[in-house]
Amino acid sequence: MTDSFIYDTHGDEVPKHATNIIVSSNMTKISAKAFYKRTSLSGITIPQSVATIGKQAFMRCSSLTSITLPASLTNLGYRTFSKCTALTSITILSTSLSSIEHLTFQGCTALTSITLPSSLNFIQDDAFEYCPSLSHIDVPSSLPYLILSSDKTYGGLNINENLRSLYHVLIATGFFSKISFPSIKRLGLGIAEHTKEKDDYYYYTALVNWNVCANMKHRQDRWTLFTAIERNLTWSEGLCEILKHNGAAIEDVDTVTNLEAFMLAGVGPNSDLETVFMLLQDHPGAIIPYV
Repeated sequence: MTDSFIYDTHGDEVPKHATNIIVSSNMTKISAKAFYKRTSLSGITIPQSVATIGKQAFMRCSSLTSITLPASLTNLGYRTFSKCTALTSITILSTSLSSIEHLTFQGCTALTSITLPSSLNFIQDDAFEYCPSLSHIDVPSSLPYLILSSDKTYGGLNINENLRSLYHVLIATGFFSKISFPSIKRLGLGIAEHTKEKDDYYYYTALVNWNVCANMKHRQDRWTLFTAIERNLTWSEGLCEILKHNGAAIEDVDTVTNLEAFMLAGVGPNSDLETVFMLLQDHPGAIIPYV
């Protein structure tokens, strides 16, 4: 029986009875299905040199209980850890991984927690499908936003303290229609667009950490408050969260339109009276020069 195995550039097949894998420091990629169905595998060491883990690389490794992915990781393939039924925890140290792919942890029935990196911003469809034990996702306090595709999958999850104040901003609507996903560019946060078209019924939800995003300035030195108002984000949709986390912004004048917040909220056919009123209530002194 083989207990340990060094995975390196020679390309030797991993023995089916290997219990411990040491990935060589000269490896930059773990190939697709490299450890597929190695049911005896209980431990693995992945060095900082590894940037890519291919699809289904650890699929059906039913004895693997925990894993730490290195800071060097940039790509995590489709169904990488699918059906790893003994996996209870995973820590992702990556500083550049931006997306968790479709079905990455599908069927990890023992998975209770996962620690996500600050670089992550997109969790694709059913990444945690059939993970009945998963109750906690840990994220760093600096994570500005998280986009969930088909967010109905995540209804039972507890997003930790840093994300409890996050507001569901974007829910794409329409049954069986093509959806062009606008990301949260709508709020002027300068984030690259994700575009998806599906002939099916999908939800896309952006969870925003207002403690981070409300204090950002964007193009032309503009506060998030003003970009959100210009895009007709109403008080009840989340404008209140922006102001709650950066009340000082309401004292400023918009650098683009030279209007105060309540004025900008009253401009255009989609202006909302409640929003105008609430902005004035938070800063009544704004109207004094005009009366």
